[in-house]
Formats: sequence, structure tokens, C-alpha cells
Amino acid sequence: MINPTEINWTELVKQVDATEPTEGWGWDGGPAKVVFLGTVFNLMPSGKYHTPWASSNVTEEEVVKDMDWWDEMDRLASKHGLFITQGEGDPCDIFVGKFVEI
Repeated sequence: MINPTEINWTELVKQVDATEPTEGWGWDGGPAKVVFLGTVFNLMPSGKYHTPWASSNVTEEEVVKDMDWWDEMDRLASKHGLFITQGEGDPCDIFVGKFVEI
């Protein structure tokens, strides 16, 4: 598990800024600069992929810890002008990004 408060957000912003924009990340399909952060298996407290409708592989305590982790990641990412999202092709992939104008 990676603690969101231990991430070097300043360095992560630099990495995101250094990438080329990719179309299709915004609500309107607009561009964003994105960096692969890792997978739910090595980032989240439970280390498991689950959904609200299929979560028999996790305990209630793990679900709460994972939700708190997402909330903290969102809070810290937003503080640095970034967003956190899961991959469209593989929801186990977690990306950090920044919307841009072209």
C-alpha cells in the first residue's frame, strides 16, 4: 500500500507536466496529461479490486480503508491541480493526470 500523504506530489506534478497530452480523458473527451501510478493491487490498502455490487472478496473494514484512501488521493491530487482515475481498458490501473487546453 502507498500512503497518499507520502507521495511526492511536487515530483508527480513535474512528471505529469512532462508528458504529451492524450485525447479522451475529460468529460467532453478533451485532452489530459496522464501518468500511470500503479494498480489497485500495489497501491490500495486492501490490495484487491472490488466494486460496490461485487465485493465478496473484501471485508467491510477493507472497503472503508479503500474508500478513505481514494478520498485522500482525490483531496491531495486536487490540491496540486491533478485528478486520480482508473484505467478505461483496465479498471485495476490507476492514473494521475491534469486536464489541459490545446
